[in-house]
Amino acid sequence: MEYNKVFQYHFSVKAHDLMSFTSVVSDLSAKLVIQLNECNEKELEEVTRFIYSAKTTFEFWIELNFNLAKNQENDIWLNNFTNLLCHLNYATLANKKIISYKNNESSSQSVAYIKSYLETQGFDNILFIPLKNETIISNIPFITFETGNIPEGEVVKQNIIEIVKGSNYPLQLYFYLNDKNEGPEKIKAFVEKLFTKIKSVIDIVLLQKIYEQQKELDIALNNNKDLYSTILTKETYIDFLKNIIYSDQEEGQEGIGNYKYSEMVKIKKFYHFEYEILPLWYKQIGHVLKVLMGKRTFKSLFNDNVKKYKE
Repeated sequence: MEYNKVFQYHFSVKAHDLMSFTSVVSDLSAKLVIQLNECNEKELEEVTRFIYSAKTTFEFWIELNFNLAKNQENDIWLNNFTNLLCHLNYATLANKKIISYKNNESSSQSVAYIKSYLETQGFDNILFIPLKNETIISNIPFITFETGNIPEGEVVKQNIIEIVKGSNYPLQLYFYLNDKNEGPEKIKAFVEKLFTKIKSVIDIVLLQKIYEQQKELDIALNNNKDLYSTILTKETYIDFLKNIIYSDQEEGQEGIGNYKYSEMVKIKKFYHFEYEILPLWYKQIGHVLKVLMGKRTFKSLFNDNVKKYKE
Protein backbone atom coordinates (compact mmCIF):
# COMPACT_ATOMS: atom_id res chain seq x y z
CA MET A 1 0.00 0.00 0.00
CA GLU A 2 1.24 3.48 -0.87
CA TYR A 3 0.62 5.46 2.30
CA ASN A 4 1.70 8.80 0.81
CA LYS A 5 -1.37 9.06 -1.44
CA VAL A 6 -4.84 10.21 -0.48
CA PHE A 7 -6.42 7.49 -2.61
CA GLN A 8 -5.46 4.60 -4.85
CA TYR A 9 -6.90 3.23 -8.08
CA HIS A 10 -8.05 -0.33 -8.67
CA PHE A 11 -9.25 -1.28 -12.16
CA SER A 12 -11.34 -4.43 -12.39
CA VAL A 13 -11.32 -6.20 -15.77
CA LYS A 14 -12.52 -9.56 -17.06
CA ALA A 15 -9.91 -12.25 -17.54
CA HIS A 16 -10.28 -12.34 -21.34
CA ASP A 17 -9.73 -8.55 -21.54
CA LEU A 18 -6.35 -8.51 -19.77
CA MET A 19 -4.29 -7.80 -22.88
CA SER A 20 -6.46 -4.80 -23.77
CA PHE A 21 -6.26 -3.03 -20.42
CA THR A 22 -2.75 -3.58 -19.03
CA SER A 23 -1.37 -0.46 -20.74
CA VAL A 24 -4.21 1.63 -19.27
CA VAL A 25 -3.47 0.23 -15.82
CA SER A 26 0.24 1.09 -16.14
CA ASP A 27 -0.44 4.61 -17.44
CA LEU A 28 -2.61 5.50 -14.45
CA SER A 29 -0.42 3.69 -11.86
CA ALA A 30 -3.39 1.58 -10.87
CA LYS A 31 -3.65 -1.90 -9.43
CA LEU A 32 -5.13 -4.46 -11.80
CA VAL A 33 -8.04 -6.50 -10.44
CA ILE A 34 -8.65 -9.69 -12.44
CA GLN A 35 -12.15 -11.13 -12.43
CA LEU A 36 -12.01 -14.93 -12.10
CA ASN A 37 -14.78 -17.52 -12.06
CA GLU A 38 -14.44 -19.99 -9.22
CA CYS A 39 -13.27 -23.45 -10.33
CA ASN A 40 -12.83 -22.45 -13.98
CA GLU A 41 -9.51 -24.25 -14.50
CA LYS A 42 -8.96 -23.19 -18.13
CA GLU A 43 -9.48 -19.52 -17.31
CA LEU A 44 -7.17 -19.75 -14.28
CA GLU A 45 -4.48 -21.41 -16.39
CA GLU A 46 -4.65 -18.62 -19.00
CA VAL A 47 -4.51 -15.87 -16.35
CA THR A 48 -1.57 -17.53 -14.58
CA ARG A 49 0.32 -17.85 -17.85
CA PHE A 50 -0.36 -14.19 -18.66
CA ILE A 51 0.70 -12.90 -15.23
CA TYR A 52 3.97 -14.85 -15.16
CA SER A 53 4.89 -13.89 -18.74
CA ALA A 54 3.75 -10.25 -18.72
CA LYS A 55 6.37 -7.86 -20.06
CA THR A 56 5.04 -4.85 -18.16
CA THR A 57 5.25 -4.62 -14.36
CA PHE A 58 2.02 -4.06 -12.46
CA GLU A 59 0.42 -5.00 -9.18
CA PHE A 60 -2.67 -7.17 -9.34
CA TRP A 61 -5.19 -8.95 -7.20
CA ILE A 62 -8.20 -11.19 -7.76
CA GLU A 63 -11.95 -10.68 -7.74
CA LEU A 64 -13.78 -14.03 -7.51
CA ASN A 65 -17.15 -14.84 -9.00
CA PHE A 66 -18.91 -17.40 -6.81
CA ASN A 67 -21.65 -18.39 -9.24
CA LEU A 68 -20.10 -21.87 -9.33
CA ALA A 69 -20.20 -22.34 -5.55
CA LYS A 70 -21.39 -25.96 -5.90
CA ASN A 71 -17.92 -26.86 -7.13
CA GLN A 72 -16.20 -25.48 -4.06
CA GLU A 73 -14.75 -28.88 -3.20
CA ASN A 74 -12.43 -28.57 -6.22
CA ASP A 75 -9.11 -28.42 -4.35
CA ILE A 76 -7.14 -28.83 -7.58
CA TRP A 77 -8.37 -25.42 -8.71
CA LEU A 78 -7.59 -23.93 -5.29
CA ASN A 79 -4.11 -25.41 -5.32
CA ASN A 80 -3.41 -23.77 -8.70
CA PHE A 81 -5.01 -20.55 -7.47
CA THR A 82 -2.37 -20.28 -4.74
CA ASN A 83 0.26 -19.90 -7.49
CA LEU A 84 -1.17 -16.44 -8.16
CA LEU A 85 -1.05 -15.54 -4.46
CA CYS A 86 2.66 -16.42 -4.43
CA HIS A 87 3.47 -13.96 -7.23
CA LEU A 88 5.76 -11.11 -6.11
CA ASN A 89 3.42 -8.51 -7.65
CA TYR A 90 0.29 -9.72 -5.90
CA ALA A 91 -1.04 -6.59 -4.19
CA THR A 92 -1.37 -6.17 -0.42
CA LEU A 93 -3.26 -3.82 1.86
CA ALA A 94 -2.22 -3.46 5.50
CA ASN A 95 0.28 -6.31 4.98
CA LYS A 96 -2.46 -8.65 3.76
CA LYS A 97 -3.12 -10.10 0.33
CA ILE A 98 -6.49 -9.17 -1.14
CA ILE A 99 -9.28 -11.30 -2.56
CA SER A 100 -12.50 -9.49 -3.41
CA TYR A 101 -15.89 -10.94 -4.26
CA LYS A 102 -19.44 -9.92 -5.04
CA ASN A 103 -21.47 -10.10 -1.87
CA ASN A 104 -24.38 -12.46 -2.63
CA GLU A 105 -26.17 -15.46 -1.15
CA SER A 106 -23.68 -18.02 -2.45
CA SER A 107 -20.54 -16.12 -1.46
CA SER A 108 -20.35 -16.60 2.32
CA GLN A 109 -20.08 -20.40 2.18
CA SER A 110 -17.47 -20.28 -0.59
CA VAL A 111 -15.42 -17.62 1.20
CA ALA A 112 -15.37 -19.71 4.37
CA TYR A 113 -14.25 -22.78 2.43
CA ILE A 114 -11.52 -20.94 0.49
CA LYS A 115 -10.30 -19.19 3.63
CA SER A 116 -10.06 -22.51 5.48
CA TYR A 117 -8.20 -24.13 2.58
CA LEU A 118 -5.71 -21.26 2.24
CA GLU A 119 -5.00 -21.30 5.97
CA THR A 120 -4.00 -24.97 5.72
CA GLN A 121 -1.54 -23.92 3.00
CA GLY A 122 -0.01 -21.21 5.21
CA PHE A 123 -1.96 -18.24 3.79
CA ASP A 124 -3.39 -16.74 6.97
CA ASN A 125 -2.88 -13.13 5.85
CA ILE A 126 -5.75 -12.85 3.35
CA LEU A 127 -8.10 -9.87 3.36
CA PHE A 128 -11.47 -10.80 1.83
CA ILE A 129 -13.31 -7.74 0.48
CA PRO A 130 -17.08 -8.01 -0.12
CA LEU A 131 -17.66 -5.51 -2.94
CA LYS A 132 -20.43 -3.01 -2.34
CA ASN A 133 -20.92 0.62 -3.31
CA GLU A 134 -19.18 1.58 -0.07
CA THR A 135 -17.50 -0.71 2.44
CA ILE A 136 -14.84 -0.49 5.16
CA ILE A 137 -12.85 -3.63 5.89
CA SER A 138 -10.18 -3.59 8.64
CA ASN A 139 -10.54 0.20 8.64
CA ILE A 140 -9.66 0.36 4.92
CA PRO A 141 -12.33 2.29 2.96
CA PHE A 142 -13.47 1.03 -0.45
CA ILE A 143 -15.80 2.77 -2.90
CA THR A 144 -16.88 0.93 -6.05
CA PHE A 145 -17.85 2.61 -9.34
CA GLU A 146 -18.97 1.53 -12.78
CA THR A 147 -16.92 3.62 -15.25
CA GLY A 148 -20.04 4.24 -17.29
CA ASN A 149 -21.83 5.65 -14.26
CA ILE A 150 -19.31 7.78 -12.34
CA PRO A 151 -21.21 10.27 -10.15
CA GLU A 152 -20.73 14.00 -10.46
CA GLY A 153 -22.89 15.35 -7.63
CA GLU A 154 -21.46 17.32 -4.71
CA VAL A 155 -23.43 15.18 -2.25
CA VAL A 156 -21.48 12.10 -3.33
CA LYS A 157 -18.16 13.92 -3.06
CA GLN A 158 -19.05 15.18 0.42
CA ASN A 159 -19.87 11.63 1.49
CA ILE A 160 -16.44 10.49 0.22
CA ILE A 161 -14.76 13.28 2.18
CA GLU A 162 -16.44 12.08 5.38
CA ILE A 163 -15.12 8.58 4.70
CA VAL A 164 -11.59 9.95 4.17
CA LYS A 165 -11.76 11.90 7.43
CA GLY A 166 -12.71 8.80 9.42
CA SER A 167 -10.04 6.41 8.14
CA ASN A 168 -6.35 5.80 8.90
CA TYR A 169 -5.78 4.34 5.42
CA PRO A 170 -5.85 5.89 1.94
CA LEU A 171 -9.20 5.64 0.17
CA GLN A 172 -9.40 2.72 -2.27
CA LEU A 173 -11.26 3.71 -5.45
CA TYR A 174 -12.47 0.61 -7.28
CA PHE A 175 -13.55 0.99 -10.92
CA TYR A 176 -15.07 -1.61 -13.23
CA LEU A 177 -13.20 -0.76 -16.42
CA ASN A 178 -15.34 -1.76 -19.40
CA ASP A 179 -14.27 0.83 -21.97
CA LYS A 180 -10.53 1.33 -22.45
CA ASN A 181 -11.07 4.46 -24.54
CA GLU A 182 -13.55 6.58 -22.58
CA GLY A 183 -13.21 4.94 -19.16
CA PRO A 184 -9.72 6.23 -18.22
CA GLU A 185 -10.58 9.81 -19.19
CA LYS A 186 -13.74 9.76 -17.08
CA ILE A 187 -11.78 8.38 -14.13
CA LYS A 188 -9.07 11.06 -14.45
CA ALA A 189 -11.64 13.86 -14.55
CA PHE A 190 -13.52 12.47 -11.55
CA VAL A 191 -10.40 11.94 -9.42
CA GLU A 192 -9.00 15.42 -10.19
CA LYS A 193 -12.25 17.06 -9.08
CA LEU A 194 -12.41 14.85 -6.00
CA PHE A 195 -8.82 15.65 -4.99
CA THR A 196 -9.47 19.40 -5.41
CA LYS A 197 -12.52 19.08 -3.18
CA ILE A 198 -10.59 17.11 -0.53
CA LYS A 199 -7.75 19.66 -0.47
CA SER A 200 -10.24 22.45 0.15
CA VAL A 201 -11.52 20.92 3.39
CA ILE A 202 -8.75 18.61 4.67
CA ASP A 203 -5.11 19.25 5.56
CA ILE A 204 -3.39 16.88 3.12
CA VAL A 205 -0.04 17.00 4.96
CA LEU A 206 -1.70 16.03 8.24
CA LEU A 207 -3.65 13.30 6.45
CA GLN A 208 -0.46 11.78 5.05
CA LYS A 209 1.15 11.87 8.51
CA ILE A 210 -1.79 9.82 9.79
CA TYR A 211 -1.21 7.32 6.99
CA GLU A 212 2.52 7.13 7.78
CA GLN A 213 1.78 6.47 11.45
CA GLN A 214 -0.58 3.70 10.41
CA LYS A 215 2.17 2.28 8.21
CA GLU A 216 4.58 2.14 11.17
CA LEU A 217 1.88 0.44 13.25
CA ASP A 218 1.26 -2.13 10.49
CA ILE A 219 4.99 -2.91 10.33
CA ALA A 220 5.15 -3.30 14.12
CA LEU A 221 2.12 -5.60 14.12
CA ASN A 222 3.62 -7.66 11.31
CA ASN A 223 6.95 -7.99 13.16
CA ASN A 224 5.07 -9.02 16.29
CA LYS A 225 3.25 -11.68 14.29
CA ASP A 226 6.58 -13.00 12.94
CA LEU A 227 8.05 -13.13 16.45
CA TYR A 228 5.02 -14.99 17.74
CA SER A 229 5.35 -17.49 14.90
CA THR A 230 9.05 -17.98 15.74
CA ILE A 231 8.28 -18.57 19.42
CA LEU A 232 5.51 -21.02 18.52
CA THR A 233 7.89 -22.94 16.23
CA LYS A 234 10.52 -23.19 18.96
CA GLU A 235 7.94 -24.31 21.51
CA THR A 236 6.82 -27.02 19.09
CA TYR A 237 10.42 -28.17 18.73
CA ILE A 238 10.84 -28.24 22.51
CA ASP A 239 7.72 -30.43 22.75
CA PHE A 240 9.29 -32.72 20.16
CA LEU A 241 12.46 -33.00 22.25
CA LYS A 242 10.38 -33.78 25.33
CA ASN A 243 8.89 -36.72 23.45
CA ILE A 244 12.40 -38.06 22.84
CA ILE A 245 13.71 -37.79 26.40
CA TYR A 246 11.74 -37.65 29.60
CA SER A 247 12.42 -37.51 33.33
CA ASP A 248 12.14 -39.93 36.30
CA GLN A 249 15.02 -42.25 35.36
CA GLU A 250 14.58 -45.80 36.60
CA GLU A 251 17.42 -47.77 38.08
CA GLY A 252 19.50 -49.53 35.43
CA GLN A 253 18.17 -47.41 32.56
CA GLU A 254 20.70 -45.82 30.23
CA GLY A 255 20.43 -42.04 29.97
CA ILE A 256 21.99 -38.64 30.48
CA GLY A 257 21.79 -37.06 33.93
CA ASN A 258 18.31 -37.61 35.26
CA TYR A 259 16.86 -38.30 31.78
CA LYS A 260 16.30 -41.64 30.13
CA TYR A 261 15.88 -42.36 26.43
CA SER A 262 12.54 -43.19 24.86
CA GLU A 263 12.21 -46.49 22.96
CA MET A 264 12.59 -44.68 19.62
CA VAL A 265 15.94 -43.21 20.61
CA LYS A 266 17.14 -46.54 22.03
CA ILE A 267 16.51 -48.23 18.68
CA LYS A 268 18.30 -45.45 16.77
CA LYS A 269 21.29 -45.63 19.16
CA PHE A 270 21.47 -49.42 18.84
CA TYR A 271 21.43 -49.20 15.03
CA HIS A 272 24.10 -46.48 15.04
CA PHE A 273 26.57 -48.27 17.32
CA GLU A 274 25.93 -51.76 15.93
CA TYR A 275 26.06 -50.88 12.23
CA GLU A 276 26.52 -47.23 11.13
CA ILE A 277 29.95 -46.70 12.77
CA LEU A 278 31.39 -49.96 11.37
CA PRO A 279 34.07 -49.55 8.65
CA LEU A 280 32.95 -49.99 5.03
CA TRP A 281 35.11 -53.08 4.43
CA TYR A 282 33.48 -54.80 7.42
CA LYS A 283 30.00 -54.12 5.99
CA GLN A 284 31.05 -55.42 2.56
CA ILE A 285 32.33 -58.70 4.09
CA GLY A 286 28.94 -59.03 5.77
CA HIS A 287 27.18 -58.77 2.39
CA VAL A 288 29.48 -61.49 0.92
CA LEU A 289 28.76 -63.78 3.89
CA LYS A 290 25.01 -63.38 3.23
CA VAL A 291 25.57 -64.55 -0.38
CA LEU A 292 27.56 -67.61 0.84
CA MET A 293 24.82 -68.40 3.33
CA GLY A 294 22.17 -68.20 0.60
CA LYS A 295 20.37 -65.26 2.21
CA ARG A 296 21.22 -62.83 -0.62
CA THR A 297 21.62 -63.02 -4.42
CA PHE A 298 25.07 -62.64 -5.97
CA LYS A 299 23.88 -60.16 -8.61
CA SER A 300 22.60 -57.79 -5.92
CA LEU A 301 26.20 -57.03 -4.93
CA PHE A 302 26.67 -55.22 -8.26
CA ASN A 303 23.18 -54.01 -9.21
CA ASP A 304 20.68 -52.34 -6.86
CA ASN A 305 17.83 -52.92 -9.33
CA VAL A 306 17.78 -56.69 -8.94
CA LYS A 307 16.13 -58.65 -6.15
CA LYS A 308 18.47 -58.57 -3.16
CA TYR A 309 17.20 -61.24 -0.81
CA LYS A 310 16.06 -64.80 -1.39
CA GLU A 311 12.85 -66.08 0.11
